[in-house]
Amino acid sequence: MHRPVATPMRREPFLRRSSRLLRRLGARSGLRACYLLARNKLPARDPNPPPRQMRIPQAPHAIWLRPGTSDFETMEQVFVHREYDFAMWPSHHAMIERTYAALLETGKLPVIVDCGANIGYTSIWFALRFPRAIVYAIEPEPQNFMMLCRNVSAYANVKPVQAGISDRVTRLSLRNPDGEPWACQTVDDEQGSVATVTVPDLLDRLPNCVPLIVKVDIEGYETSLFRSNTAWAAQTPLVVFEMHDWLFHWRGTGDAIFRCLTQRPRDYLMRGESVFSFAHPDHASTHRPY
Repeated sequence: MHRPVATPMRREPFLRRSSRLLRRLGARSGLRACYLLARNKLPARDPNPPPRQMRIPQAPHAIWLRPGTSDFETMEQVFVHREYDFAMWPSHHAMIERTYAALLETGKLPVIVDCGANIGYTSIWFALRFPRAIVYAIEPEPQNFMMLCRNVSAYANVKPVQAGISDRVTRLSLRNPDGEPWACQTVDDEQGSVATVTVPDLLDRLPNCVPLIVKVDIEGYETSLFRSNTAWAAQTPLVVFEMHDWLFHWRGTGDAIFRCLTQRPRDYLMRGESVFSFAHPDHASTHRPY
């Protein structure tokens, strides 16, 4: 079993994390989370413990996580720190809500693409906030994908897709040097075991699909996703992404994203590790009914 990476959350004092869990999740769920957090800090008796279930107030169905892995930190990011909640920017939040409503009124199907869905928490977050949108949850790693399917099984508007995301249909190999579920990397490999899908392919799966949000957290593969076939980006009101220049020096992951997105005026706002890129309404594509 790999030694966990010392992320900022893992370096944070136990009492501070526990206090936040209790405030954000309430007494019952917070105590359960504190118990799981304490177990994560103890030496593992079982190198492969079974997944654990917990309930959180933000979701109507229980979620599953694997003790002793980065699943717990992923839960904290999404449901405790609420890193994908952009309601603190009222003007930008209202624009996305207006776009969502306008798409539905005109008979369009809003689509959210979760690139690098991991075990499904972010997909659940968006599915609950946009219940009439389709959420494609893209995850290539087999064990993560099994957990994803378990977590999203109760959400009819979430469609799990076991694949890598790319700018073309190709094959990939998987790498995970840190051994953490949230750190799986994809590498171009014609003989690889993983097939890819593209954002345009996903938008063509159902009639009248229009992108609303594309979230990208694919551990350095952003350079390939954004190198070509990117017309979807100009049609997407909100692109949420993580840059991995800190992890892959001189690869230019941030450069690849910004070269694509800055072709049209957008606002860029940061929350946690994510950059939220909102297209300006007055420079919208004709495919978007602002």
